[in-house]
Amino acid sequence: MTVSEAKTIIQQWAYQEAVHLPGFCGAFYHGSINWLNDSDPLPAASDVDVIVVLTDPQGYSSGKFIYKALLLEVSYLAADEFRTVEQILGKFYLAGSFRKHGIIAEQGTHLSTLQQQVATQYANIEWVRKRCEHARELALNYLEPPTADTPLHDQITSWLFARGLMVHMLLVAGLKNPTVRKRYLEVKFLLKEYYLPEFYERLLESTRFGALSRRDVERHLDALSAAFDDATKVISTPYRFAADISSTGRPVAIGGSYELIKAGYHREAMFWIVATYCRCQHVLAADAPPGIRKQHDAGFMELLEALHITSLNERNQSNLAACGFTGEVEQIAAIIMAQNREIQS
Repeated sequence: MTVSEAKTIIQQWAYQEAVHLPGFCGAFYHGSINWLNDSDPLPAASDVDVIVVLTDPQGYSSGKFIYKALLLEVSYLAADEFRTVEQILGKFYLAGSFRKHGIIAEQGTHLSTLQQQVATQYANIEWVRKRCEHARELALNYLEPPTADTPLHDQITSWLFARGLMVHMLLVAGLKNPTVRKRYLEVKFLLKEYYLPEFYERLLESTRFGALSRRDVERHLDALSAAFDDATKVISTPYRFAADISSTGRPVAIGGSYELIKAGYHREAMFWIVATYCRCQHVLAADAPPGIRKQHDAGFMELLEALHITSLNERNQSNLAACGFTGEVEQIAAIIMAQNREIQS
């Protein structure tokens, strides 16, 4: 299926379903599809992100589902987040979806007008810096020490995404897509483009992914796969990421990681392996019987041992070092912005 064919299907869904929702303001393509050409093939182990804008999105939660053989992930945001062009230009995860036309449907022309305004200012150095700062602020928030009652899987999620947001700082500086699952692969290419491959190894050092062999990663992914399948069987408590821990989400969460390893990018696969493991642990802790929890706790702890973050002290020391590392990431981001010819002063 090509991107163009996928967009035709999404438009059908939007006009059959989304436009009839109460308070519908608009819908737009989000994420990686905005960075592909219409003639490109849609990646097999991928979903397509769509954001629906409602006057009041309370009661609507993100979800993955298959519509006419296409895996969609639909999220809902409030219209108040789209009042001004500045609100979009300053958000690193949102601006890229407005850098070119990607409005699927709307009431009136407000989103289209915003999109045109974003397109003219997207590459302005002021806004590129603001988006880098936005990613940095979120990274530092994740590095805040956890409270004593914070579940282990939530502590590891914060540890992971703090470092993942540093990757986004660099992708934003390079005017690249701040993608989620494949962020380490994309920043690897970016740093090679700017003759900075050694700094990629520094990023991996911060996550402890760099020393892992392909065999190590495959072993952890096999353990995750078993945990994932058990989590999909028992999940019943409402959970923000329930759609990801499902048979529908498996081709992306598990299949996509195997795909990266097969392509020779085992270290780059680790980010989503750890993220998905944490989500599975959340589900198992809430809904699984003790025997199943204990079985998968052991696999999760093996993963943490491989990353040297088993104890709270290890995690705190690692996060303290990461706080200092953000300064180095900022310096590299500044180098990229200075050399990027697309960025306008």
